[in-house]
Amino acid sequence: TSPLSTRVSGDLRVYDSIFENNIGFRGGAIEVTPTGYLRATGTTFHDNVATTFDGPGLGGAIFTDWRPPGPATPQLSLLNCTLSGNGAAGDLFIYPSAGGGIYGRGANARPVRIENTTFSGNYASNGSAMWFQTPPGGSAPVVEILGSTITDHTSAGVVVATGFGP
Repeated sequence: TSPLSTRVSGDLRVYDSIFENNIGFRGGAIEVTPTGYLRATGTTFHDNVATTFDGPGLGGAIFTDWRPPGPATPQLSLLNCTLSGNGAAGDLFIYPSAGGGIYGRGANARPVRIENTTFSGNYASNGSAMWFQTPPGGSAPVVEILGSTITDHTSAGVVVATGFGP
């Protein structure tokens, strides 16, 4: 564990690790840039917070940003992971937060694969487990959720939306 946030611009593979009590602007634990890839296996994300002073917190544990067109390979892949107690902080009316566990955005969405992963007790104004959005005319991501559990969240658990959000 470490009290910092990690920015990913390349290919990051994380195995059997713990990201706990981290604070970041985009992604409390990990921010994946448009050219980055994150593959996590057997990893726990717990009590991480995305927060800002002048806007919404986005992605309590993980933030992904899809900008350039990319291959059809997943930009984010989670296998046997746990995301619990993570939060995106923000004011409900002025700066509503989104994606307590994961937040993804961009015009050229890349696939997301989540398998045998537990989301529990994450919080945000919108999509407390996961929030994915694309601008008008953008391609919405394909989000595959297999054999996973999503429980005990403060707002709609999973949101996949087109158009600018929260």
